[in-house]
Amino acid sequence: MYIALIAVAIAVTLLLLPTLVLIHSVQSSASLAKKSLLVVVTFPGIEYEIKTLLCDDDKVVVLTPAGVDPHNYQLKPGDVELVEEADLIITMGHTSVDLRIRSLVEQKALKGALIEVPRIDGIKIRINPVTGKPNLHGIIYDPMNLIRLLETVVDKASNIRPECGSIYKRNLELVILELEDLIKETTTIGMRVLAETSSIQYALEWMGVHVEYVLVEPELPLTPSKLSKAEQLIAEKSVDAVAVIDYNGVLSPAGKQLVEQARRHGLPVIRVPSLFSSGSLLDKLAYIKNQVSELPSKMP
Repeated sequence: MYIALIAVAIAVTLLLLPTLVLIHSVQSSASLAKKSLLVVVTFPGIEYEIKTLLCDDDKVVVLTPAGVDPHNYQLKPGDVELVEEADLIITMGHTSVDLRIRSLVEQKALKGALIEVPRIDGIKIRINPVTGKPNLHGIIYDPMNLIRLLETVVDKASNIRPECGSIYKRNLELVILELEDLIKETTTIGMRVLAETSSIQYALEWMGVHVEYVLVEPELPLTPSKLSKAEQLIAEKSVDAVAVIDYNGVLSPAGKQLVEQARRHGLPVIRVPSLFSSGSLLDKLAYIKNQVSELPSKMP
């Protein structure tokens, strides 16, 4: 009798086994499908556009706090944990934090896919007019470069989380339409500008503006000779306008000096919102475009 009961139990278990396996498989698939994407960005200013692309439960974390220059930031233990958990990591490719992350990726210490902005195919790198070297600051302030970054993000994110791929691609199309409309609405004006920082080059030159001189370089001191050169260019009107960085309405000491000189000699001032300030990059580009469009064209 006992042996018969055991035989029956085994038979029932064998009959139910395929169903149990199927249920476990469905639950596992559902669990995997629900895994949200963690995107870690080393620099502020792009998180709004990245969030616009993603599914609602995906998460974007910026390592560098608002108002802090990424060139001066160092990874903290909590940052390392975030980077280790990240599915996708986006860097500027040249700060100490960016280089540390690249090293960790090369050591296979990180599971996430790495996107370094200057290394993206199709990104246009401009040459700094003062140093004669590639300008790696503010690359995504050129709307065409921004489009290439967002396309790369969607491509990587779709591979990592394919169940959200169609959403990522649809959101990308909407963002690109806005950027393309902005580009179409912009008239090339061909003027020469003295820029406070090298990031301004990307914010202006896509509109046909030529940055003649850059006053301040990241991580380098402002020398009296450079300030004297800037004052000379303004006084002699060797430039048509001055462009300064505006961080939520606040100018740097160097920016204030340039504005004072420009006003003294009757030159217009373009205020370029800091990449590291709050707000959408698309809104910042529109704000810059509206200022430039009000200036007289210097095209022949």
